[in-house]
Amino acid sequence: MTWLDDIERRGERRGERRGERRGECRGRAKSLLLILEARFGSVPAEVNAKINAKVKALDEATITRWAVRVLTAATLEEVFGEDSEGASQVRRPVSAGSPAGGPSASKRVRRR
Repeated sequence: MTWLDDIERRGERRGERRGERRGECRGRAKSLLLILEARFGSVPAEVNAKINAKVKALDEATITRWAVRVLTAATLEEVFGEDSEGASQVRRPVSAGSPAGGPSASKRVRRR
């Protein structure tokens, strides 16, 4: 194997990693859009554009943070509100009889 072959192989690996990362980011964004639509109805074009901008920037962390926020947000504004570290924490409603606000044993869904 020549040094040119080695350089080519490294470049291919780097490109594959970048492509995989982009694909994962697109998949997360697609899931986020589906969840947003199911939860809040039609997704405005500006929200779609905001998500797509994060995909282009490969900002998987922000897309994931938004996906987690959807679980507790009452509005789209709460999902996409401030993106500071403090705002990324998820609020968990505390219900009687459940530790740390998690679902009580009677409400847990069993998976088979």
